[in-house]
Amino acid sequence: MEIVRDALINSKKCIGVADHMLTQTMKFVQEPKILATVLNNIFSSMLYSMYALLFFERQKRRIPPFHNNYVSRIYMFRIKVAPRYGLAQYLKTIEELKELSDRHQETPIDFSGSNNNPFSSQKKTSITEENIKKYLETSTSFLMKVEEIIKREESTE
Repeated sequence: MEIVRDALINSKKCIGVADHMLTQTMKFVQEPKILATVLNNIFSSMLYSMYALLFFERQKRRIPPFHNNYVSRIYMFRIKVAPRYGLAQYLKTIEELKELSDRHQETPIDFSGSNNNPFSSQKKTSITEENIKKYLETSTSFLMKVEEIIKREESTE
């Protein structure tokens, strides 16, 4: 149960950091690079929430063992856990954030031109502060649902 608790604590920390950077730091430091850190914290929060529920389900022996990597965890979540608890809508957000994180790591940030947004591309629309706020709300909602599920399942034992 300690792994589950630690994952939830880490998820809350990531949300707190992302929220602070978005609502406080961005007001004073108009630096587009901060958006990358905010998105990474939101993505990490969603992963920690997902891990908490996966490890909880594994401890209850409701899902088989899985490898300790992103692909195995997201597969197990998609196939076994999300349908059970009605969490499929969060998969899209996790995958979008993964794509943004991968794109950021693969390409150097270019601040030239009028856009000054490190996440704009021809394929997707630019990431704005409003989009990031929506991701943050989704991540917070996901964490709250995971906590609710774990509390409910623990109380029925």
